[in-house]
Amino acid sequence: DSSKTFFDIDYFYKNPKSFYEFSKEFYSKKYEPTLFHYFMSFINHKKLLYYIFTQNIDNLESQLNIEKEKIIFAHGNLFEASCPKCGEKINFSNYLEHVMNSKIKYCDKCGSPVKSDVVFYGESLTDEFFEKSYDVLNADLVFIAGTSLEVPPFSLLAYGHTNKNSFRVVINKIRVGKKYIPRGLDYEDHNSKDIMLVGECDEIVKNLIRDLEWEK
Repeated sequence: DSSKTFFDIDYFYKNPKSFYEFSKEFYSKKYEPTLFHYFMSFINHKKLLYYIFTQNIDNLESQLNIEKEKIIFAHGNLFEASCPKCGEKINFSNYLEHVMNSKIKYCDKCGSPVKSDVVFYGESLTDEFFEKSYDVLNADLVFIAGTSLEVPPFSLLAYGHTNKNSFRVVINKIRVGKKYIPRGLDYEDHNSKDIMLVGECDEIVKNLIRDLEWEK
């Protein structure tokens, strides 16, 4: 998997050019929020949104008038930059200029190549993720969408970090969630508060909006 090469922190220090090429291609395209993103924004508008925990790095959640403090980028994002070695924050406009001109930006403080604040293999998830993860216990309804629920520590949000009294609604193309682990998902027991909705996230959101009579 080539992504495991240029998303590997040790490889980045040796050859930052690969990640810069990927970044340049990404920044050259325009990405639009999906219907599911708009659904999250609408839930926020209804004053029902507590937090969004996302593995995505594209920052699309931030385009929809959702307060920054409500969005937890567990794997970081491509729209802030810092030095991975000493932690020095980097002016993003200056970093972006370097990327688009295919020039490596080096840290003024320690001389290391700098990068956007995406979590690489070999790096820990963001501090904010660990600080806020147990706040999921306060939610009475948790949407879990578009994830395999296989990779810890992010998957633990759905398992050990949810309240036993909260509903867990899983939206995914295939059935996911492990029944035979502590707080694993159980879709069979009629007393369970776990619900599996199989299909495309956007289509399921359309049905939810209709069923809630929120179409207007």
